[in-house]
Amino acid sequence: MISIHTGGGFLHRTEGTGVYYYTPLKTNGGPAATPADEDAGQLWSQAQKRHKHASISLADSMQTALTGNAAGKSRKIQGAPLKVLEGADLPAVLVEVGTITHPATEMNLSSDQGID
Repeated sequence: MISIHTGGGFLHRTEGTGVYYYTPLKTNGGPAATPADEDAGQLWSQAQKRHKHASISLADSMQTALTGNAAGKSRKIQGAPLKVLEGADLPAVLVEVGTITHPATEMNLSSDQGID
């Protein structure tokens, strides 16, 4: 699964493409869950765990393709606790095709050439 997005941020200097695969959120404590919540949550969160290596491989392939075809900078592949990837029972990545809050990237992504 490939989920395509644009990035954004408060600093308008951030630019480039990024590729993410799922890694669970590391928590230190927090509210206690009931056994039923834990069972349901484990099933959901464990789905992507068994595809981690394939997801990293897919992320690497996507990053290589983007680096060869995109103008601008490319950020390193990163693991992140992204809900859009969490329950996917197949290799999955999120691709940021640019950072919409960077003025030059915004202009490029909104142009006909940038869309192609």
